[in-house]
Amino acid sequence: MTKKGNPKVGHFAYGANVQCNTVWSQDVDLNLIGGWVEGSTIYIAAHATVVNGIQTESAWGNGTPFPGNNWSMYFECTPPSWTCGDPIVDERDGQSYNTVLIGDQCWMAENLAYLPQVDHKEDGSEDSPGNYYYVYEYAPYGANESEEIANAKNTFNYNTYGVLYNWPAAMAGANSSSSIPSGIQGACPDGWHLPSDAEWTVLTDNLGGASVAGGEMKETGTTHWIAPNTGATNNSGFTALPAGIRSGHPLEVGRFKLRTRNTYIWSSTDESSSYPYALYRLMVYNYAKVYGFPLYQSYGFSVRCVKD
Repeated sequence: MTKKGNPKVGHFAYGANVQCNTVWSQDVDLNLIGGWVEGSTIYIAAHATVVNGIQTESAWGNGTPFPGNNWSMYFECTPPSWTCGDPIVDERDGQSYNTVLIGDQCWMAENLAYLPQVDHKEDGSEDSPGNYYYVYEYAPYGANESEEIANAKNTFNYNTYGVLYNWPAAMAGANSSSSIPSGIQGACPDGWHLPSDAEWTVLTDNLGGASVAGGEMKETGTTHWIAPNTGATNNSGFTALPAGIRSGHPLEVGRFKLRTRNTYIWSSTDESSSYPYALYRLMVYNYAKVYGFPLYQSYGFSVRCVKD
């Protein structure tokens, strides 16, 4: 900036050398603009220097003159605010998710696909405590972590069904919550959280009750669900997909199963019993219901996030 607080030519944050009669555009990450908050106005100055080999001409984008005795000008714009139904982008990995408003809750309309590591199906918290992340049918083969993640992300199952998380990974180490809202960000992006069992109940109540809500939430047809995909209308826009599970049962640890048949999605609420259980929601191919059960926290289930 000049001493008068105006933009200084040659010191702009963005720029490029282009040929005449060329349209140039620049994407700007608004989150990198210091002090900007959603819904506020942005002030933009644009300057061009034209060189034809004989002389140089300088011009500012048409707008409002800056204060003082100078030629610099600016214009202003107010980016539209985000509303539920617009996509979101997870800043951790650039993954984009559709969203949907159901009642007063804003839900992701896709399974979470955040994958900071990828684990072998035979490794899990039933043997060694920790966070475990699985991609259905993907078996790491000993490459470095970044290569394993890239390979897993290149599979059909990852791109269609997302990631299967054991409950500690879904919770990111947080303690159980049964509150509305849960207050547990867990594996979700900033501004989103893992729903509590009570929040799942709010959702199914908004869709006519658990006995019919599965039909309202399941993707229609048999592209992903096997027939008959009973009751599926997806009227809610939730678009539940049959992602299957990574089993954590003591008698079949490390088995991938039930893809195309069932979907299991974690809540942030554990189950008080003599077993390390947590509550989840289940939808199946041959019923229109949504079931709520407890199961071992070592299982790999899907995650759906809710806006804070």
